Amino acid sequence: MAASFKSNQFRPPKDLNPAMRKRWVSIAGLISLDEGSASLVTALCRNIQIADDAAGVIAKEGLQVVDRFNQKRPHPALAIQRDSLNLVAKLYRALGLDLEAEQ
Repeated sequence: MAASFKSNQFRPPKDLNPAMRKRWVSIAGLISLDEGSASLVTALCRNIQIADDAAGVIAKEGLQVVDRFNQKRPHPALAIQRDSLNLVAKLYRALGLDLEAEQ
């Protein structure tokens, strides 16, 4: 038996930034929310936040870093961003949502 988001049983986690809490509420309003789907929405928003944070680091520090051998390497935040965005796509599919429509 799925609980409605409007029942106030489920709330966005406090560790999400304000923009992600709004997105959590927006996404939760699109689906029939139960404990499992609330966890998926939380994981989705956390990974969007991680990808956004990684993008900020990349924008500030650049796409490459210099290692201890003075060789250019891809910034480690690129892998973090890639992995988070891959998980975001999987979570959208798991929730039955259209990624393109949400953006």
